[in-house]
Amino acid sequence: MKRLLYMLFVCGLLTACASDDMEALLSDRISSMETVATVGYGLPSSDGRLTFVYDEQGRLKKVNDKVFYYGTDGKVTYSRVFLESPHPHGKAVYTERLSYHWDERGRLKEVYLDSLYKKTPAIPGGIVIGDSENLLENTLLATYTYEGVNRKPSSIVYRPLTRSGSNIIAIKAEERIDYRYAGENPSSSLLTGVMDVSISPTSPEGRPFQITTVNAYLPNIHPLAKLYTQLGFHPTDLAGVIPLNCVSTIQREIETEHVEDVEFTPPEEGGIHWTDVGAEDISVSTGLGSFEGKTTYSYRFNVLELPIEIVGEGDGTMQRTVITYE
Repeated sequence: MKRLLYMLFVCGLLTACASDDMEALLSDRISSMETVATVGYGLPSSDGRLTFVYDEQGRLKKVNDKVFYYGTDGKVTYSRVFLESPHPHGKAVYTERLSYHWDERGRLKEVYLDSLYKKTPAIPGGIVIGDSENLLENTLLATYTYEGVNRKPSSIVYRPLTRSGSNIIAIKAEERIDYRYAGENPSSSLLTGVMDVSISPTSPEGRPFQITTVNAYLPNIHPLAKLYTQLGFHPTDLAGVIPLNCVSTIQREIETEHVEDVEFTPPEEGGIHWTDVGAEDISVSTGLGSFEGKTTYSYRFNVLELPIEIVGEGDGTMQRTVITYE
């Protein structure tokens, strides 16, 4: 009898150890995110991939070509991108340095574009489009405002960056986004700005717009939540706030005319701007394409309840993101 009990104890111990070893092999530290967006109505798809590299202390060191550098206080002081590619008529060079400035509570306050240098070799006898060499310096890209002791910003004023791969090719007019929170999740936001002239040809200054967004969430933890807490900002989007939990639905409403500077009040359930999870989707054709309407997200999770696949569908588009962990 004692021998049988001993054998059962050993078997149970081995099983528990095997289970612990299996979970030990898994990590909540994200390694990559690859997204493919398929647009309806015969439009082509777009894709993008992010890879994450960490230093010996477990801090984010690199996202794609952007390298982060930390100060003695553990905060990111600046980031740098350096790209050099061969060319039949010389080397194409791109360098970018952003600096990150923090308040007395250790919250991100401002982000500056310290310098941006881009040089493209001229092709003898070819057509030159734009400047073959240019330099930008000391440009304020984003300012963050907080309510009380909150760690996540209540508003961000920023200049959107247009990129080609990792390269910034244009810095656009200033925009502002105001956030309202339910716990650690942005429950709603209001984005105000001016459409690019190429999108709004009727006005040389562009057309003012505002986008109201309402979010709903699942209880599962967002794959980038831990990274956002460690960094204190979104690693790839200066105007973004990463929620604690995974998004289940996003409802957007766009207005492009008669936009006035009024205080932002998030939609209340039952109000004219509220769309229930089970309600019919509403889509209005605007100059911003399929950005408006409701997007619903479905997930596949691993044994740690972390998402490994996210599919978002709404208004003629489908976006699929595959996530890997270390």
